[in-house]
Amino acid sequence: MVNVEKSSMPQPSRPERRKSVDEGTDIGQRWAETLRNEIDSYFEMMKKFNSKPPFEVLQDLSSIVSRVAEIRVILSRSNNVTAQAIRTKEVDPLLDAAEKLFRIHSRLIALQEKEYDTNRGQF
Repeated sequence: MVNVEKSSMPQPSRPERRKSVDEGTDIGQRWAETLRNEIDSYFEMMKKFNSKPPFEVLQDLSSIVSRVAEIRVILSRSNNVTAQAIRTKEVDPLLDAAEKLFRIHSRLIALQEKEYDTNRGQF
């Protein structure tokens, strides 16, 4: 019989568990501050959309909305008062602003397509 030490055997890797917002006030406060900084950075990105072509804006909005939706789900699962405040006062308004910008820039793309079609027919 072969004697193999248990520590030398490879152990299956376990996915790292996400920390909940509710796990300790210190972790929760640091996480809340990190979230607020991330949300602020998205608002800063959105302020610069007027200098970008509409199709690039839609691409950026897509990535922002997917990340913020993930954050919203995490916050919604928590009973933490701070988490709920961030969701209702910061995340939801960001999603609303992103939706409005999506509508505006989608319309700009439609107008550009119509202008292209009109100009193409004149030649």
